[in-house]
Order: sequence, then structure tokens, then C-alpha cells
Amino acid sequence: MSGTEVFMFIICCLVIGEICLVSIAILTDRPRLTKTPQDHPGEPLLRLRRLRSKDGFTGITGIFTAGVYSDGLYVSVEPLFGLFQSSCGIFVPWEDLYVSRKWTIFGQSAKLRLGNPEGMTLVVPGYVANTLANVAKHHWPEAGTFPAVPLWTIARQFLTDWAIITTLAGAFFSIFIHLISSNGPPIWFAFVLPGLFFGIILLIGFIRDAGAFRKHQLR
Repeated sequence: MSGTEVFMFIICCLVIGEICLVSIAILTDRPRLTKTPQDHPGEPLLRLRRLRSKDGFTGITGIFTAGVYSDGLYVSVEPLFGLFQSSCGIFVPWEDLYVSRKWTIFGQSAKLRLGNPEGMTLVVPGYVANTLANVAKHHWPEAGTFPAVPLWTIARQFLTDWAIITTLAGAFFSIFIHLISSNGPPIWFAFVLPGLFFGIILLIGFIRDAGAFRKHQLR
């Protein structure tokens, strides 16, 4: 198998895998948002896009968005996947939000459970949870004070994500390429491909989040 064929095979696997994961996430979490559809008037203080949902051992990134208001969160499906966007969202007051934090190889993350135990769970970086806590003030379920989020904190999180994802994906692809072809592309190619792919995605995410948080801090 030539280097070009290996490259095309990997791209096809990534696309098919992404479609499957998105389909699972929509089937799992969309009914929880449409069961009691609600709305929240006005412009949010902060809009968080492409959030990660978690249901048991399944975690999907990129199909949910949350509008942050002084009295709670309005969670909905991203317009790209929310074909029925007007009826696919729910407002959760801060009092109905449950928060738990933990440390992973990617840094601190926070699980935000929306409502009762049957509600969906969003997973966000620690700096996002700190910002939400500062918006909610005394309504936030965690005790204590939370630091403001400088631009470097956001950049560090995205750089950490990029380095870890590239390393893991590069190691996987280098083994995969070696198993299916003895005359495939060099080992460094296995790291460059995911490095560029995820680098572009994370760079777009950093620009989006940095702009949103900067706009929020200027209010």
C-alpha cells in the first residue's frame, strides 16, 4: 500500500468515525433537550460553543452550545447539527446545576450536570467553570472564590490539548502504518498529519474562545 493510499484510508476512517460519534451523541442527548423545550430572551453574557457532552463512558465533543446568563445556562444543539434549532434547547438555572471537578492528563476539567440525575452532563475545562462561577456569583454550587481567566490560561489549555492529542494520535498512526505497509510513509509523517489536522481545529477553537472571553471581560 502506497503512502497516498494510507493517507486516504486514514482520512476516510476519521470522517466515518466522526459521523458515527455525532450520530450517537444526537440520539443520546437531543431528547433530553427537547423533552421540555424552553427559551431565554436577550443576548447572553457569554456564548460557549462546541461543548463536550458525557453519558457514561461516551464523550462527544462539538455539537452543543451554551448561552451564559446571569440566572443560568441555555443549552442547545449547534446550528450545524440542530436541524430543528428553535425547539432544541433548555434553560437551566444555576440552582439546578451540579458541578464536580477532577484532574486528567489534559488538566482540570469540570462536569456540569444539568438538572436531575437523568439530565445531560457537559464537560468543560476548569477555566470555563471558573468563569461561569464568577457570572453566577453566590448561586454557583461550589464554595470559594474563582480567579479571573487571562488569555494565557486559555492558550495554555489549547497548547496542552494539542501536544497530548498529537502525541497519542501520532503513536497510534505510526503503529498502524507499520502494520499495514512496510513501504509506507516515514514515521514522522504519522505525527505531522494529526499535528496539522488537530492544530488547525484547536487554533480555530482558541481564537473563538479567546474572542468570546475577551468580549465578556470588557462588559
